Amino acid sequence: MVDEAPTSWSMLWDVQYTGNVLMFNNSRDAYAIAAKRAGLSLNPPSVEEVDQVMQDLQAQKSVVQAYVMDEIFDKMEGGEAALAPYYAGDALTMIDDNPDLAFVHPEEGVNFFVDSMCIPASSKNKEAAEMFINYMCETSVGYANCDYIGYSTPITAVWELLDDEIKYSPIAYPDEEVMSKAEVFVTLPDDINAEMDSQWSQMKSYDESGGSWMVVIFLLGAVALSGFNIWRKLRKKMRDNY
Repeated sequence: MVDEAPTSWSMLWDVQYTGNVLMFNNSRDAYAIAAKRAGLSLNPPSVEEVDQVMQDLQAQKSVVQAYVMDEIFDKMEGGEAALAPYYAGDALTMIDDNPDLAFVHPEEGVNFFVDSMCIPASSKNKEAAEMFINYMCETSVGYANCDYIGYSTPITAVWELLDDEIKYSPIAYPDEEVMSKAEVFVTLPDDINAEMDSQWSQMKSYDESGGSWMVVIFLLGAVALSGFNIWRKLRKKMRDNY
């Protein structure tokens, strides 16, 4: 479905793939992609920049088949779409299930994230939680966890046990060139976060609003047609009676 491996986030806006592009169904990841494509930080410094990037996401809508999260597994593994952004660990899982899939790091840059095991400050079982985290950090357990979830391990002893195919995978362990352009999500100020969520909701509801108007028009048309048929039958009956 894709002749050449994409190198840029701009491929997700390419009209030749209209109806074959999937997009994140959350504002933060979707915004980050559009921002990186525009050469901006995925952490917007102002409300104005949020509005600017959201316009780019609006422009992408005609190309997008669906906004997805976990649905991506069935769609990409089943060949229902050509292009989709998603997390590296899950990409490895999908590629295992469908070797026709591939993964790339767009040249504009990506996000760098760390999944963490945290203990709530109000925890009533803090010691047990610490014991569990220690258990998960044991080499054999960490290896089993890494093998199962597909995500990279931060534990050197676990990494050394991995097969070379995974140990030196550019997907799981990208090189310095990729990492030098990677950026971490930071907590946004309330006003910027609120604007992003608001703009995202408006963008998503735009289609729904348009769709609802189509439903209304269809229903009005159906009512009009039904009324016309009733009128025609009554008119015929009156003529027959006459």
